[in-house]
Amino acid sequence: MKINRFFQAHPPTPSQQKEILDQKMRGAAKDYEKYFLDQMVKAMRKTVPDEKGLIQKNFAEKLYSENLDQEYVKNWSEAGGVGLSDLIYQQLKEQVEALSGGPAQALPKEGPMPLKSEGNKLRAIQAYKKVGRENLDE
Repeated sequence: MKINRFFQAHPPTPSQQKEILDQKMRGAAKDYEKYFLDQMVKAMRKTVPDEKGLIQKNFAEKLYSENLDQEYVKNWSEAGGVGLSDLIYQQLKEQVEALSGGPAQALPKEGPMPLKSEGNKLRAIQAYKKVGRENLDE
């Protein structure tokens, strides 16, 4: 006889339900960021000509480079990614709280994922300028 180890004698409390939902939203956001990074790396790899060199790549080398790219994406996402998962999680959280009558603001009216405030836009612009300056200094 198998016993389901996930069986709970009591239904989860509202705080536990909120915790479970929070974990699911974080997981979904991280999965989406991982998928995005994977597609981005594939698109970047296509821009590099592989048949114009001295030695053409064979099937094994192409397969190896795909696996290497997948490993890069896995490590990037485990190291925190590019910040896309945090943005997605915050917006999911705000929308869920708005639907449940929580402390979040009303649902956004324009576009699928508009930025919450001007502060986020300014921080993004400042970070972009900072990275640009660091690259110029090198």
